[in-house]
Amino acid sequence: MMTNAELQTRLKKRKNALLGSLWNSPAGHAKRDDVRRRVRYLSDRIDDLAIAASIRRISVFVSYSIDAHDKCLLVERIAREEFSFEVITGFQELPGGRSNTLGEVKRRIASATGFLGIMTPDFQMPIDMNSGGDRWCPSIWVAEEKGMALGMEKPFHLLVDERVHQNFFLKTSPEQIHSRFNDESFELMARRALERLEQKFNDYLLS
Repeated sequence: MMTNAELQTRLKKRKNALLGSLWNSPAGHAKRDDVRRRVRYLSDRIDDLAIAASIRRISVFVSYSIDAHDKCLLVERIAREEFSFEVITGFQELPGGRSNTLGEVKRRIASATGFLGIMTPDFQMPIDMNSGGDRWCPSIWVAEEKGMALGMEKPFHLLVDERVHQNFFLKTSPEQIHSRFNDESFELMARRALERLEQKFNDYLLS
């Protein structure tokens, strides 16, 4: 079965061949009208395929700390195999060995359809807190990237390790866009988060 891109290429070649025959052969009016109709049909079909391809190219920026790399790999596998989402991260290498600057990370978040943050314990607070879970803080980079995504009003979801203190997400993000997890429940919660993001994407496309 041909992919969308392969079918577009095949139809474009056929359209170009018809255009060539239209201008290079002394066909009668009836023949020329038939060729023009076929060219218009092919043009409409190519446009339809291009629109369908752009809608299916849903991408999710996954924000995580380096210690949560295995969790990101699991999210990436589920996103690609079960949802056909492309996954973008701030750790992906740039051509020519260039470094991933803050501006590059911001550009990647802006290019993505949505944002999924994975907040895992990165370091402990120097003082105790009276409520909200343990004294663990998430990665500073994850917090920065979360703020960028919120500022861009991206479809958004947070996966938060239950040891991370609530001040790092409840004060800046509505409670309905986060899910708490532990090591045993992470895969289930990751799949549910991707389902919720998919619903947000669909709602946006239909709005």
